[in-house]
Amino acid sequence: MVHNIRSAEVSFTVMKLTRQASQYLANFENLCELKGEHPISTWHDIKTQLKQKYLPPYYYLRLLDKSNQFSQGSKSAKEYVAKFDEFLILCSALETKALMQVLSRFRAGLREDLRSELFA
Repeated sequence: MVHNIRSAEVSFTVMKLTRQASQYLANFENLCELKGEHPISTWHDIKTQLKQKYLPPYYYLRLLDKSNQFSQGSKSAKEYVAKFDEFLILCSALETKALMQVLSRFRAGLREDLRSELFA
């Protein structure tokens, strides 16, 4: 039997999860215990599991597409900087950033009909 040693941060996070996320994590931990594997014990483990479960595979590609196509337009400079900072924060979480950026730029350059057909 593997003992579950958690940081206070992880314990607090697990306590605050609701409904499906809470049930999913509990089921995942039970499965780990049955397999004799290490349970979730770090903040990184929790984020990884929840991202795999709840973020669609195309989430990061669409996020990069939006950030690459973002422009000031009619926004004030303050609004533009705030939104640009938001994109920087969200995109900095990407683990395979360079490859994703290349694919995102490729997608952004395609004609709309091809983009819709290939990446629907």
